[in-house]
Amino acid sequence: MEDLTILLKHYTHAEFKNLSDYELAYIIEKNIPFKVTDIFNLNNGYYYCLATAKLYKNDNEILLTKLENKLLYFLIHNSTKIVSKEELENNVWRNRNKSIYAMRNLIKKIRDKTYYGIIKNISGVGYKIGTKNTEYGFYQ
Repeated sequence: MEDLTILLKHYTHAEFKNLSDYELAYIIEKNIPFKVTDIFNLNNGYYYCLATAKLYKNDNEILLTKLENKLLYFLIHNSTKIVSKEELENNVWRNRNKSIYAMRNLIKKIRDKTYYGIIKNISGVGYKIGTKNTEYGFYQ
């Protein structure tokens, strides 16, 4: 992001206004390593870049362990549904039996690094990534 800011600073306001849409698109494409569609908004200033598999808060990377990242990535890729504990175990731990306490502990660590509502517990069913549905104005 800083490179784009530096690149754009080379233009005066008048020059910037005179750039064609094609030129602007080219500058942005060459200087941003991912597309807007690769960004998953997690609210409260947090977002996850699917292209780089990294979590950010207000443009600052939040460091995650390999397992934390796998769990968050899996929940985001399944954001339209509730993910069962078995699905998490099969996909995050690759069928290595882990106790429910290990899963809860991993979720707690992610919440500690972000905020509590980032992962919703659906009692007796599983987990869901906590995203705000702006169309209806509530959290799913």
